[in-house]
Amino acid sequence: MSIEVVKKLRGARYKYISSKFGSTDRYTLGVMAQDIKDIYPIEKYSILNKDKDNYLMVDYVQLIAPMIKAIQELTNEVEKLKNEQDKQNN
Repeated sequence: MSIEVVKKLRGARYKYISSKFGSTDRYTLGVMAQDIKDIYPIEKYSILNKDKDNYLMVDYVQLIAPMIKAIQELTNEVEKLKNEQDKQNN
């Protein structure tokens, strides 16, 4: 399940329009808040917040848990495939 969640996230590179959010001279890396909103609705999860101007903000710390789960799922799949390959080679 977490792999499917991570696959839905689009990485983004952007510059802030207003300096009140961050540097307007350098790129910021992140994910699209709208993608997260579709996966984790703001009414149910605290991974997204809105600022005073109603812009969505991502709490990136909360992305760690789904990413850890996705890594675990991928690790299990790799181990399964290795075991299948070992059985075929023996």
